[in-house]
Amino acid sequence: MSAQADPYTVATFRLVKNFDDNFDNVNSLDISTDGSIVVSGADDESLHVYNVASGKLQNTVMSRKYGVDLVRFANVNTKVICASKNPWDQSLRYLSLEANSYIRYFPGHRDRVVSLSVSTSDEAFMSSSIDGTVRLWDFRSASGQGLLRRKGSAVASFDPAGLCFAIGSSTNLISMYDKRKYTAGPFTTFEVDANPFEWKSIEFSFDGKYLLLLGGDCCYLLDAFSGRLLQELRGASPLLTVSFSPDAQYVVGGCVDGTVLLWDLGTGRLLTSIQSRRSSGSIYAVKWNPVSFVL
Repeated sequence: MSAQADPYTVATFRLVKNFDDNFDNVNSLDISTDGSIVVSGADDESLHVYNVASGKLQNTVMSRKYGVDLVRFANVNTKVICASKNPWDQSLRYLSLEANSYIRYFPGHRDRVVSLSVSTSDEAFMSSSIDGTVRLWDFRSASGQGLLRRKGSAVASFDPAGLCFAIGSSTNLISMYDKRKYTAGPFTTFEVDANPFEWKSIEFSFDGKYLLLLGGDCCYLLDAFSGRLLQELRGASPLLTVSFSPDAQYVVGGCVDGTVLLWDLGTGRLLTSIQSRRSSGSIYAVKWNPVSFVL
């Protein structure tokens, strides 16, 4: 399917396939950059790999003892990075999905990791934690490559080009850094005109023009260059997860009450609400395919 769609088409989105491979909540998922593979992480300590074209389960990898959270593809479809779910070990783990084995551990955080982001330009990735640190890493080395400290929790994300990154702090400040010169401090900082939050996530649109921040019970659309607040998106139930469409014209959100919501960003209008087939359960992870209009 084309990576563009009109509001009428988006409003007709429906749930067409349901997977029942987990016996506990799916806490995170990611889609490969070519849109062909989906990986999910769940509270049952499992990773499931799905083929998008066939709609079939391709592989299952267990992460026993440590659990799995915030699963993200590395720069290849066969490797992922994820956080631990267990409170006694906050190391990040780099896994081979093909070999079903750990490649490398990344120790450093002292409390729960709340965001993970992978650079598209090189072997870098970054993580943030409620321990007040944002750490930069290289997949090829277990040693940290950089450290930024914040007061309280923070979330962080690379831009689509992998050349700069944004950090959202609990003081409602968004700081933008050049990855090559981050030690010189942010090249711009702006404040979000909203109630103070501990942000749950921060995400760039695929074209790099917008930022999507999730905090409280709603999400905020910002101009990534000026920091201007463009839209506030809310549902009848608090939002737990959000994601941009490939053309940055729409946002999908998952809610506490199990509904999936779709908004038109040009107008802020809610286009449709899709109810999960499960009789109960919140939506903890949603993701838009980067190359097609598939959720």
